[in-house]
Amino acid sequence: MVVILLFCGGLPAEMTEEQQVRLLQALSGMSAAPLAAESREVCEHVAREDLDLEARTAFLDRFYQDHVFTEHLGYNLENHILYSTADQGKMARFAGSVAAAALRNLWESAALAGVKPNGALPFLESVFNKGTVSIRDAVTSGIQDVLGAHPLELASFLTPAAPHPLEATLEAMQSCITLGVYATKKEYAAWFKLPDTTATFFDRTRVWLFDGQTLSSEHRASLESLFAGIPVSLHGVIALQLPESTGFSAENTTLRVPGISLDVPLIAMEVLRELPVYDENAPLTVIPEFTGITLERLSAAVHTRQFGLRPDVYQRMRTFFTIMEARPDPALLSIFPPEVFRLSPEERMAYLGYLWLANSRRLLETAITQVEQQQARPPLYALLLEADIWSELSDATLLFRTNPAGVLTNEKAALRRGGASGALHVNGIAFSGRIWQYEMGDLAGMPVVR
Repeated sequence: MVVILLFCGGLPAEMTEEQQVRLLQALSGMSAAPLAAESREVCEHVAREDLDLEARTAFLDRFYQDHVFTEHLGYNLENHILYSTADQGKMARFAGSVAAAALRNLWESAALAGVKPNGALPFLESVFNKGTVSIRDAVTSGIQDVLGAHPLELASFLTPAAPHPLEATLEAMQSCITLGVYATKKEYAAWFKLPDTTATFFDRTRVWLFDGQTLSSEHRASLESLFAGIPVSLHGVIALQLPESTGFSAENTTLRVPGISLDVPLIAMEVLRELPVYDENAPLTVIPEFTGITLERLSAAVHTRQFGLRPDVYQRMRTFFTIMEARPDPALLSIFPPEVFRLSPEERMAYLGYLWLANSRRLLETAITQVEQQQARPPLYALLLEADIWSELSDATLLFRTNPAGVLTNEKAALRRGGASGALHVNGIAFSGRIWQYEMGDLAGMPVVR
């Protein structure tokens, strides 16, 4: 007899054998083809109030003895969440459990039977993309109902020494990425059994690091400081991979990443680079080449994301460089070397973002001196544009410094904005014990009032 978890009555025994068989037949039908109407059996099941997690999990295990999570099942479950007459939250929770049970059964048999095609992950991705916050929360509860007590055994598939095919490793990575967008609370870390370094890095940064356990603790400390110190809302990075270990790069990955994927280089931390000198009197500073390359890629990711989210600051950036082409300012080349200034405005700002991550204070000190002593405002305005990018439209920004060990630290600095309502631009910043604020309207493309 099939045992099923009840939403009503409180005990599995309160569900008759006939009800269990009918629900099993309903799920089988949903797996085989698109339904023309909602399943009465599934809707009745989720309408029951009492929830017995062990019974539901046992029923789903029985179902997956003879079935896999098909594309049709995902399609029908999604339609039931969005359009059926059943309570949407209860249906979404049930669907989350159905998908999670499919994944658990997949990975429990993967070591012996290999990874078989499974539609549970694409289904969860589709629901995440289309669903409301309440639907996502309900699906998350359904996943927790199953995986909270029965985590996915993924550790061996993410360890290079294990003799698993690449397809299995990729599916393990995809499982991490897809479930990771739902795993927003610390208790959801129990959904996975992962290599310790993978689990720790995700817990501290909310970014997946797939390096095949190749990087040293110094490499990971540098990466962790970057991605723990900068909110995901700024950079949008979901996954980092070491191509030499994974066999793929961000450009040719087959992983479905709901955000940005970045490559990390395989370079010893002992290899150093000198930071560009903005002030010729400043002492030379070095950082690991590994960290420098990662800072460049991270800056590019931040600018790509923020320019997409912030058309206001993107337009001000374009306007500023158009003005600088019409009336060049030699002081600006103190920030942008000629070879960088020949690049696109977007690439110039990504370069400036790299310098901002390396040492924001040094940049600001020199730029403020240029304004105070030479009345040269363009370098500072470029930096205030950069500060705005890191502000997420708030009244504060982040200042950064990267030390010779490749560890990033940050602090907040208040911003001031000027201009007409709806066209505000940053024209001041709190720094070194005071607020430095200047008229920047002409550089922002604002009409000059005489």
